[in-house]
Amino acid sequence: MKIKCKKCGKRFDAEMYSGLCPKCGTYNGMSQQDGREQPVSVNPGTEPDRGVHREKPGWRSAEAGHADGKETPAKSGNGRHRSRRFPVLLCLFLILPAVTAAGWFLWKRGYVEQLRGGEIYRIQASGPDELIFEGAPLEHPILVSLEGMDRVFLEGLIPDGMQLICVKAAIFAEAYNFDAGLQDVSLKYIHDGDVFYREPLYADAIQTCLYVLGLSEEDELSTYNPGNGEAESGYWFFLADEDAENLELVLIVENRDYPYRAAMEGRIPLDGIGSSGLAAEEVEE
Repeated sequence: MKIKCKKCGKRFDAEMYSGLCPKCGTYNGMSQQDGREQPVSVNPGTEPDRGVHREKPGWRSAEAGHADGKETPAKSGNGRHRSRRFPVLLCLFLILPAVTAAGWFLWKRGYVEQLRGGEIYRIQASGPDELIFEGAPLEHPILVSLEGMDRVFLEGLIPDGMQLICVKAAIFAEAYNFDAGLQDVSLKYIHDGDVFYREPLYADAIQTCLYVLGLSEEDELSTYNPGNGEAESGYWFFLADEDAENLELVLIVENRDYPYRAAMEGRIPLDGIGSSGLAAEEVEE
């Protein structure tokens, strides 16, 4: 027997669905037959011969004690599905970070190995105190020339047993190189048979030393992409052991295309470079 849902208007077989609308779930207490609505007994047990629509287990009607007269579904299959989803989501939240970290570690390891194993073109000094980087991947040559090197001992301003290496250089490129540039500068030396590489010190970290030497932060030569498309002149400052030997300035041009990698490396021995004019002996405040 077809009836029309009193809430959403859906027509459905009342006997098949026990009066529950398959669309919205509303319990329909009135049957529709031959175009007329007939009341259904409030107490289904007193009229078993009339095909009374009994409530589906798990549903409670207004007659069961709800003051608002609306049927409220008890826990259904959807609730059980949600309860099953929760452990799955919890596992995803716990496992996903671990998987991501492991993937990042493996990728980084492979990336570092690729850098180490990549072919680096090493160039020779074009003179006793200069390097010219040219050729692929550079669009425009980069000229690096040294104007002097000083070993400065500043008692009380730098760690004991160390010296300040001040390398004055001039860098020039005719135009900006988009695909590659001078990205890495370091000081290489030997101490007690071991090889050391030192990165340049930032000027703001040695302001007092610069003041004693008559320099300022403006005298610092850029440590990132120096001289790319313009002329620059200034100092690179390095800390080295007091008895450091075989000092070399190491310059590396890196390819900016992904993945970033070293393309060219050049080295200039510093032992034969003359002084730039800074005090080469101990300087006191």
